[in-house]
Amino acid sequence: MSGRLAPQADSTEDMNRDGANPMGRIGKMHELVNLAAFLMAPGAEYVNGQTIAIDGAAYNATGGNFSRLGDWGDSEWQAAREAIEATNAKDKAKRTV
Repeated sequence: MSGRLAPQADSTEDMNRDGANPMGRIGKMHELVNLAAFLMAPGAEYVNGQTIAIDGAAYNATGGNFSRLGDWGDSEWQAAREAIEATNAKDKAKRTV
């Protein structure tokens, strides 16, 4: 998500912006896979329709990854569109097939 909306930004720095992530870091793989394992395990089939924030308390502190997008105006959305299109074009140019 961050790579498309703001490809020029350092996502690690963004996580620490204005206390956006109280833990001050991105999640480690072993922390993230535990949720996936739980949701795929027998006995979890009754869990449905939920948003589970696994983000170092960023959602509790700031409303989550997407909360600041509500403040964007037309120029920010246009810049995001252009950044996404440019990143997509770069990715497409790297394809060999």
